[in-house]
Amino acid sequence: MDFDYKNFLIKLRTEGYHSNLDEDMAQDLADRINNFDLFYEMSDDNRVYTKGKEEEEKIENILSQITDEDKKDIFSNLDMVGKKVINRYFENFF
Repeated sequence: MDFDYKNFLIKLRTEGYHSNLDEDMAQDLADRINNFDLFYEMSDDNRVYTKGKEEEEKIENILSQITDEDKKDIFSNLDMVGKKVINRYFENFF
């Protein structure tokens, strides 16, 4: 199941800027980070680069709008690759 980015943004607008993620949304975001393409920046294919950059921006947008408690929940659900992704791309959010 992919993270429902549109519904998350709707929830933020209706419930407040720092809305809590429900358990499924936190797991979905952790899965999204775990499956993030660590090498998109090195791709010769512009489509791959564009897709990776857009995904990075979506994740950054979500991380900038959730509580520290939610970030702890997400971090606890990351695998080793996900933790490498955090260290490389999203460390300033944790």
